[in-house]
This record gives sequence, C-alpha cells and structure tokens, in this order.
Amino acid sequence: MNNDEHKILKTIGRILLLIILTATIAGVVCLVFNLLDELSAINKAAQTNQGKVGEMWASFSIRKEYFWTKPEQLEVSDLFFLSFVISLVIFAKISRQIEIKRGYKDLEGSDRWATKRELNKNLIRIPEKELYKAEKTGPLIACKYGYFYVDPKNNHSLIIGTTGSGKTQSHVLQQARVFACGKDKQSMIFNDPKGEIFSSTYPIMKKEGYNVVILNLRDTNRSSRWNPLTFIINEYVHCVKNNLDLSKVSEYIDTMASTLTYNPKSDPIWPSSAKSLLSALILYMIEQGYKHDKLDKVNMYSVYQFFIEYGQEVEETDPFGNVITKNRLDEIFKSLPVGSLAKAAYATSNFAKGDMRASIFATLADNIRIFGLDTGIAQLTSGNDIDLDELISCGKPFAIYMIIPDDRPTRHVIASMFINQSYLSMVEYLTRNSMKALPRRVNYILDEFCNLVTIPGMDNKITVSRSRNIGWHLYIQGLSQLDAKYHDDSKTIRENCANWVYIYSGDPDTNQFISNILGSRTVQYKTYSGKLSEELSENRAYKGKQLKTPTELAVLQEGDTIVKHHRMYPIESNFKFFYKLNLGTAELDDIAFSSEGKALVEILIPFEILMPQKADQEDHLSEKNNSDDGLHKQPATAIPNRFVDSPDSVVISPQKAALEAINEATNGEWSRAMQEIDIDTLERLLNRAKIKNRSTITDEQFEMLSNMILRKKQQTVLSNIT
Repeated sequence: MNNDEHKILKTIGRILLLIILTATIAGVVCLVFNLLDELSAINKAAQTNQGKVGEMWASFSIRKEYFWTKPEQLEVSDLFFLSFVISLVIFAKISRQIEIKRGYKDLEGSDRWATKRELNKNLIRIPEKELYKAEKTGPLIACKYGYFYVDPKNNHSLIIGTTGSGKTQSHVLQQARVFACGKDKQSMIFNDPKGEIFSSTYPIMKKEGYNVVILNLRDTNRSSRWNPLTFIINEYVHCVKNNLDLSKVSEYIDTMASTLTYNPKSDPIWPSSAKSLLSALILYMIEQGYKHDKLDKVNMYSVYQFFIEYGQEVEETDPFGNVITKNRLDEIFKSLPVGSLAKAAYATSNFAKGDMRASIFATLADNIRIFGLDTGIAQLTSGNDIDLDELISCGKPFAIYMIIPDDRPTRHVIASMFINQSYLSMVEYLTRNSMKALPRRVNYILDEFCNLVTIPGMDNKITVSRSRNIGWHLYIQGLSQLDAKYHDDSKTIRENCANWVYIYSGDPDTNQFISNILGSRTVQYKTYSGKLSEELSENRAYKGKQLKTPTELAVLQEGDTIVKHHRMYPIESNFKFFYKLNLGTAELDDIAFSSEGKALVEILIPFEILMPQKADQEDHLSEKNNSDDGLHKQPATAIPNRFVDSPDSVVISPQKAALEAINEATNGEWSRAMQEIDIDTLERLLNRAKIKNRSTITDEQFEMLSNMILRKKQQTVLSNIT
C-alpha cells in the first residue's frame, strides 16, 4: 500500500468516525431532552396536586425509543446541527490524543511480545501430544497454547540456564524428544555431564529405531572404544595409496595437538612448541606403523610411552672415554629422510636449548599424561568401535552420548577431541562424496558447553556448519562464562545463534544483556499537580519500559522461559519438566558392548620398529636373505687409523677435561653430586669454582659444566612427571 492509498483510507476512516460520533451524540441529545420532558411533566403534575404523580414516578425510566424519538422543542435540523458541533469538539480532542500517542509511541521503544498469529506464521506448530505426526521438526523455540513451536530453518541455538535452573529437564530432554519423535528423525550428539540425558532418552531412541553409541568417560568399562588417531590414520593411508597431498593429515594432527596442548594462561611459546613436538611424534608413529604394518598399535598410549622412553637426555661414554649427552629423539628424527612431515614438525620444536627445551618436554609430558597414567582412557582410546561414516550412510538416525564425569575434569578433553574430530569427519565425508550437505541433519546438543575443553575453531564451525546440515545447540550458565572460555571468538558464536532461550541466570551482566535485546516499549504516565483544595492539573509523560527488567529476569518462575528468535518479537514460553511425562528411564546395563579390554602391553607398538638402527638392520637382513647364496658377510667396519695411534698421542676431549678440572677444584665433590643427581649441590659447587678457580677452569669449561646441570634438571623433571 502506497502513501496516497494510506492517506485516502485514513480520510475515509475519519469521516466514518465523525458520522458515527454525530449519530451517537444525536441519540444522546434525544435521550436527554425526552427525559427532561418526562421530568417536566411530573413536576407540573406535582404543582397542580394531581393524584397521578406517584404513578408517573413509578413509571419513570429510560426507554430505548427515547434515543430516536425527536424532542418536541427541537427541529430536526437543530438536532443534527447541535449533535454535529458537539461531535466536532469531541472528535478534535480524540484526534489530538491519538496523534499525540502516535507521535510518542516510538519515542522510547515500540517492542512487544509476539502474538499467537505471529508464532503460527513464522514457526512450525506441533501439538504436544502428536509429535509423531510432525512431518518436519527443528530447534525447539517455545511451548505455548498446547503446542511445541520449532524453528523451520534449523538455526543454531544458545540456551542460558545456570546450575539448578532445570535446563536439562525443561529444554535439553524436550529438544531430544522433538528431534527423535518427528518423521524426519534428526541425528544427535550429546554432551551428557551426569548420564541423565542417556537415562531419560534411551527408551525413546530405542523405540524410534536409532543407532545408539555410548562414549562413557565416567566408566570406561561400559563404553564403546574410540581411538582419536583412527580418523587421521585412515586419511593418511588414503593419501599414500592414492599418491595425494598429505597436507590434510598434517592439519588434522595439528588440530588434535592444539586441543591437547591449549593453555590460554600460559605464554604462547610453550603450548605452541609442545604442539609441534606432539604433531611430530604422531606423524612419525603413523609413518612407521604404516611401514611395518602395525597401524593397529598406533594410539595415544603408544605415543605417550614412546615419548617418555626416548624424550629424555642421557649421558653415554664413547669407546675413547668421552662423556656424550644425547637425546634419542634427536637421533631418531635426524635419521628421517628429507621431506618427511614428521622431521619438519620436529624441527619446529627443536630450536630451543637448555632449560627452555626441558620446559617444552615437561609441558608436553603433562599435556598427554592422561593417555599414559589413566589406564581407563588408555584402554578406551586403544581401539575404535565408532565409525561415523557408517553411521551417516546406513540410512538410520543415530544418537551418540558422551557421558562426562563432573568429578574428573581431566577427562573432559576427550569429549572436546571427539566433538572436533566428528565434525571434521563429517566434512571429509561430504568432500569424498561430492555433497554439500549431510543427508540427515546432525545436531550437537552440548549441555554445560563451557565446561568442556575449548574446541578448536569453534567460531568457524558454527559459522559454516548450518549449510552442511549440522546444527549446534549450546547450553551455558551465562554469557560471562562463554566470554571467559572463548574470549574474542565468543562474539562470533553469539552472533551465529539465531535462537536465544533464556531459562535463568544469576549473572547480572547476562540479565542486563538479555533485557536489552528484548527491547522496550513506550508507556504513558499521568501526573497531577496543584492544591487539593483547587482543581488539579493533569499532565501526561511518555517513558520507556523494558519488556523484562534484569530484576524481573532474576525472579523468573521455574519452567518459564524467554525466547528471542531472529526477526521476531520476543516470546514468553513455559516448558514442562520431562520427568512428568513418565516415559521411562534406562541404565547402561541395557546396552551391550562388543569390545573387550586388552592388557596395556598388547596395545603398545613395538619400540624396536621405531628405532632407525633397527630399521636399518631389518633392511640389511632383508637384503641378505634376498642374496643368491646368503653366505656373504660384510666385513666389520675398521676403526680409522687416526684413532689408533700410540697412547702418547691420544687427545683428551674438552668435556672430559672440564670434568677433571672441576673434580680437582672440588676435591671430588662434583662426581659424588653427579652420581646422586643433587642439582643444588652441583650449582653451588660450580658457583664457588667460578670465584676461586678462575685460573684453572676456562670460561668454555664453565659453560660446558652449566649445560650438564641443565640436562640433569631436564631428566629430573621428566622423571618426576612419569
């Protein structure tokens, strides 16, 4: 409708209003004059002492015909003229008030609550008792008028509810029920902090034909196994066999290593270096496992044990009595051919020396200790029973429950790794099959999202995943919790959630923010001034009032929720608690787990295949067995003549000379402290020697002895960790 049409309709409306008002006033005028005539007749009868006065008062009443009976003292023209004048005065005053209200209605805001008509127009309406009839479901927005209202566009959701607010019972479980009972049956991956989600929804999933997978980090004996390296191994084998670029393999390993080493409170140099070192170890183990057909033994337990075994520096004495400090990892990676991804990754972490390098090694040992010292996690990650490609392509919906122990936060990192890798696996599935979106929508329903270890690239995931038919439903306690966990990325996460569901929060900043996004409306206030003995003057003022103030949000009743769906006015809703539906519960004993645990020694990769000299010996044996006669032997390598001169010509190594000098200066105390690995004594002896023995110990020897102490420190730190 254009402006001209709007003005015409507005004018017609005003004319009709004036006509109706004039007719109404005319009726009122007729009523008043007719009543006055009747009262006048009664008054005359009383003055003339007529006996009919009592009867006349008894019959006095407002008769309906008075509204259209013309008074005798008024002509028709006079009646309508009087009525028209009165109508004009009233109409002018009403119009002025209307214009004032229209002019001020947006002064302090024009927000309001969404109407039932708007809900029906913009959302999918599903009767609560007929979920199974729904052709299409989506993210749960509201429960009102006996209906579930869901988002038809499958947007991401951010649900705010502090501990004890009932968010699991009122929203998480109801959301799972909506996804499962509709005809489109969407797949789900749950973060289940207490096992409550599994217990409450498993009967529904079983009834609706879902494939159910349990990743139980609380009781690893009642869990499917999941090896985080299997996905990477499969990608590596695919690339090698098809002579493809291995950059994706490096990227996947780097992402996994980032999850394990992430520490926002530390100087970036430490987690970054530890990440490079871990990436190198994983790459090397996959390369060697593939080469020696031992990929079934490639797991994080093997990575941890290999690192602890060969990551320490050791002192060895060569045949000539020289003490040599070696790091066996250096030797292993140095032996790799040029172009090896593992060698390149190791070089990134190998720049540091002394204390710095010891700290990097100690940092990584602490980051991955869960795979070596937590035998439950070592067993759980030793094999793989979860094939996401199979779950996606089998034609049935699936539900994966990650049961998280709230009393063992060190295990939470496994859940974050699974979330990240399952997402990457789905993206890779789409790439391999030349698809833009998954055939069935997969929803991450992450209760207590901020209690998980930070998921790498979460801002990017939530930005692009909707087009891939992947949804995120993040349950947090407050916005400050999200900001503290994801820092600058939290803004991107918020902005990409089109559905905001507020259940309850005790955080004042969160309540203020929610109050602001709900908006405000303009309210008219009346004030009176003047003396009570005189006529009071009336004044009108217009002020803004928030739809829900922070204080009102803080006292929201249990079950009540406030929802902000994009491009709609806010919605007031009330969700019933799931347990009141009496749909039954389940226990983990209802699930059969096919995999059996193995002894840790059985899941450990043989270290001999990881050592370069062993590989050389195997190649040598292979060549010998393939020779024609198999009897020829290589002569022993002769010692070069320059090392077999007379004893008088033997040169003492600088390191040995330094040891002899410090021992002489300390009367043998240095050797005893070295044997006892007494770092404090060694440092004290060296400092004392610097002052008293400058003439007998050179600066180069002092530096060499200082490095020996640093290496001893490194060995001590790693030994304490293991």
